[in-house]
Amino acid sequence: MREELRGIGNRIASHFESGDEPPFIVYQYQPDQEWPVRRDFGELRRWLESEPRNISCAAVSLASLLWRALDESGFLEELIRQERDAGSDARAVQSVYEAVGEILRTADAPRPGSGGGRGMRTPYCRLPVPGRRPLPCLPHVNPA
Repeated sequence: MREELRGIGNRIASHFESGDEPPFIVYQYQPDQEWPVRRDFGELRRWLESEPRNISCAAVSLASLLWRALDESGFLEELIRQERDAGSDARAVQSVYEAVGEILRTADAPRPGSGGGRGMRTPYCRLPVPGRRPLPCLPHVNPA
């Protein structure tokens, strides 16, 4: 295993051995390095799970969590449609990205009047395009 990965593994193992603060590590890599990084993480996982460490590992796909949150919000198709319609209009694209951010920040918030459950907790913005479903807006956005 590469020394860099062994250092990450030792930080993780140290947490489980001594109760230190859990290690939070940002592992940054270029998109063309995804497959080598996956291989490296597989190696790191095997190292952590082996004797004498015996640390159980689980893979969590942030991409899957993102898509699930967007799908469960009920806005996924509308977001896709609006991003496609925005084309090269930077302001329109930014508006869609802000709506995605708001959906992700409030994914577990109860929907107003729903008595609980998943949903949005923020007011809705009216869209500049008639007949479009309103997307959640950030508190600082002034709906038109």
